[in-house]
Amino acid sequence: MIENEDQYQEAVARLKSIAELPDEERDESAFLDLSAAMVAYETSVAAPAEG
Repeated sequence: MIENEDQYQEAVARLKSIAELPDEERDESAFLDLSAAMVAYETSVAAPAEG
């Protein structure tokens, strides 16, 4: 779970490093999990405050 901008930036760096691996070495599950966590964070930051 990504909860702040620092964690998000770390996730971006990790995603880039995963993407640079050859296909046979890439952990697709980690790539997808990280991508989903990033989207969830982006959505929570972009969502307007209620109230």
